[in-house]
Amino acid sequence: MSLKVRYMGKIRGEVINGVYVTPRKPNHFFKKYQGFGISLKILKTLENRGISQMTIIYYGKEITRYKANFSDFRTFGIKYTDTTEGTPDEQLILSTKHMKVI
Repeated sequence: MSLKVRYMGKIRGEVINGVYVTPRKPNHFFKKYQGFGISLKILKTLENRGISQMTIIYYGKEITRYKANFSDFRTFGIKYTDTTEGTPDEQLILSTKHMKVI
């Protein structure tokens, strides 16, 4: 069973077999931090549902799958406020060095 994850009017990913799976394009990669972000609101909602891991499917030059634990976002994540959609969105950015390529 999968559960679509909606935030700010868009589907951001889905929960499949207890893992949050989210697609990302090159414009989602933070070059400065060499990683990907997750909204704190999404993170808290998923944690409250017992979800503790995510898989990022990155559609760059090649398709790369990264596995990350939410605890690593909390421990190593860098706080960032995204304003690209008009409303400030607090995020945590995790470097891919703290993720596992699967």
